[in-house]
Amino acid sequence: MSNRRIVQRRQARRDAIEQAVVIAADNPGAADRFFEAIDQTLRLLAEMPEMGAARIYRDPALEGLRMHPVRGFPQHLLFYLPLADGIELVRVLHGKRNIERLFQPAPRPETPEQDGEG
Repeated sequence: MSNRRIVQRRQARRDAIEQAVVIAADNPGAADRFFEAIDQTLRLLAEMPEMGAARIYRDPALEGLRMHPVRGFPQHLLFYLPLADGIELVRVLHGKRNIERLFQPAPRPETPEQDGEG
């Protein structure tokens, strides 16, 4: 047994549940296997964090982000950050989604210009 840590962001858990609901609509048993496959893949990645493909995004908070398909569900992708003692799961996304857009930095709200009057 390994002591490698697997941290899952809330959004990643929500992503997995949303995808499992879609899978379950066609095949409830496959949805259960989907969750098992995510767990197996995460354990593997925690042991070998460099295994996933490196991804580059403009958001500096995503530096080092890697991607790997869910074992047995190749259209479903795990996006994670390697940690010193494991991995941090950031998102679980279907490959047909606009992944680039989902990882763009959030736009900064515009501040009203001050005209010096008042």
